[in-house]
Amino acid sequence: MARLRARDAPARLDSFLMAPSVQSVVAVDCGTEAEKEKSMKRLIAMAFAMVVLATAGTAVAQSPERTAYRACEPVVTRAVRDELGARQRVQFFADSTRLEFVSNAENKVRGRGQYETRRGFSEFSYVCTYNHRTGETSKIRVVQR
Repeated sequence: MARLRARDAPARLDSFLMAPSVQSVVAVDCGTEAEKEKSMKRLIAMAFAMVVLATAGTAVAQSPERTAYRACEPVVTRAVRDELGARQRVQFFADSTRLEFVSNAENKVRGRGQYETRRGFSEFSYVCTYNHRTGETSKIRVVQR
């Protein structure tokens, strides 16, 4: 099933409401213009509710793993720049990233990446501990490979 993005909702709602089948539903069993307008408002409210329900799943909370990765990336990037002298780009190898259980509150993120130097790219490995209760990172270690 295709996901409906929130930014697409107004355009899709307009096209839905202007469809001939919808217009005929509104026109059926409606005697006066006031009844047609009331029926159209009801239809718009139902369509809006469907859009809201369809997009409700898009704001799903991140998994603890994803949260740990996202918290560690910027601090590891800073450490690579400060300790290893990266000039511009710092890239992480997603296939090497692992999450290790430390305690009920902490996970350790391990991985590898590369950074740009004056002579090209150099690889590094890193370790970062993330505390899910406080949202803080600690014990950041980067090593040139």
